[in-house]
Amino acid sequence: MLKIYARQGDVVIQQQPASGDLAPMTDLVVAGALSHPHTIRGMCLYRRSGRTTIVRVLADTTIEHAGRHKPIPLPAGDYLLTPLRERGDQSDRAVED
Repeated sequence: MLKIYARQGDVVIQQQPASGDLAPMTDLVVAGALSHPHTIRGMCLYRRSGRTTIVRVLADTTIEHAGRHKPIPLPAGDYLLTPLRERGDQSDRAVED
């Protein structure tokens, strides 16, 4: 069972053990356009799986959202980050905050 850790605007952050190959990245953008990215600060390991980003945070850090939401602390550990979707008007689209 996934444990929801937090939500930042249109991104749900869940705690989940990561498995498989993960690549290193610094300041990883996990969702959002260039004008309003959700970014994990510092070094982490990650893999994309569809719309979900699987992340292993190596040292305590934050996820930030271009000044639109308060930074959320991310303790070292594994997370799934998934952008929300909405349905309406007979379409399925990314939620934008």
